[in-house]
Amino acid sequence: MGLNKENNVATKIKLIIKWILTILLLLIGLSFIAQKNINEKIGGIILILLGCMACPKINEYIQSNNKFSIYNKYKKLLTWIFVIIFFVLIGISGSNNQNYYNNQINDISMSANESQDEIEIADLKFNENEIELDIRETKDILLEILPQNANANSLEFCSSDNNIAILEKVSMEGTENKITLRIKPISEGECEVYAKNNQLISNKIKIRIIDKERIKKEEEEQKAKQEKESQELETKQEKETQEQSKTTMEAQNNNSNSQANVKSQKNKTNFKSNSNNSHGKVVYRTPTGKRYHFDPNCGGKNSYQTTLEDAKMDGLTPCKKCAK
Repeated sequence: MGLNKENNVATKIKLIIKWILTILLLLIGLSFIAQKNINEKIGGIILILLGCMACPKINEYIQSNNKFSIYNKYKKLLTWIFVIIFFVLIGISGSNNQNYYNNQINDISMSANESQDEIEIADLKFNENEIELDIRETKDILLEILPQNANANSLEFCSSDNNIAILEKVSMEGTENKITLRIKPISEGECEVYAKNNQLISNKIKIRIIDKERIKKEEEEQKAKQEKESQELETKQEKETQEQSKTTMEAQNNNSNSQANVKSQKNKTNFKSNSNNSHGKVVYRTPTGKRYHFDPNCGGKNSYQTTLEDAKMDGLTPCKKCAK
């Protein structure tokens, strides 16, 4: 009787241990399934299977059913296989999950922090809209986050063209709702930089990257070119002025000569006219000459005055020079 009583106590204790083991395996398995790591999820499923295999009620049903004879035969082997697979999976997830208890502690601490850190961002704002920046410089800008205690860990800092400029995080400001970002030029051009958190996007800042040294050099070259062109134009205008002045002087000289010729011709014409008017009155001759003259100087110093009629009566003929 005493031996049977001891056996009954031992059987009950063993049964209680199996139930405790079953419950623990099921709970631990469920907690593993709740993890993000796929290896831990698979390990959780294996723990639940082991919990089912340790469950007294399930074992009693399987052992009484001939359909599971093969399972009953290889139950221990299958149990060891599941255990080995479980520890292999846990080993793979290694550095983040060294063991179940450490994970539980981390989960508890993370849960405590999440109540404070998981506040969603409601607004993102830059205080600047446009920035012009030299390619050899950088510029720090502030991003304001609302509310102040929002979680900023998932923020992304973007550029519409990373070949022109990029946006980098520098540091958090003294207040929790401001982040210092740095604009870093890559090449000349225009782009937009902004911050985003999931679907929330801040206002965009238009960035214009220039090369001041190149622009200065081009301006100096353009100025030198304009000065050269201006000097050449001035020289050309001066030359044209000189040529125009020379042409004007030549025209004036030609005009003066022309006027002198006209005056001389006019005097000559007047002289002839006066001579023709005096044909019937006065002519000049010499004592021994055979011609009469209209010009008193043409006959020489011995010429004297007579009438045209007398000269013709004396047989004198007109001078071929002055009496044509």
